[in-house]
Amino acid sequence: MIVMKFGGTSVADAAHIRAVAEIVRGRLPRRPVIVVSALAGATDLLVRAIAAAKEGERDVLEPILAELGRRHRWAVSGCVEDAGRRHD
Repeated sequence: MIVMKFGGTSVADAAHIRAVAEIVRGRLPRRPVIVVSALAGATDLLVRAIAAAKEGERDVLEPILAELGRRHRWAVSGCVEDAGRRHD
């Protein structure tokens, strides 16, 4: 068994995520444990979201949450070719 850790820039976009998947795929016989950081920039958005939520600033919070969702949908759309699986 091996532990493989990938930082935020390693999962910055769909191309990077696919590259990580290929690296992992090549080590499957070693039964890897995978640790993945948040998408690039996501941690900063989460910190901003927490601050806005603490202050009750819903008008600030909602666009941040929308951006987080958009980034994750974008990453999935570039990594999962099958539309049905992508939707799931």
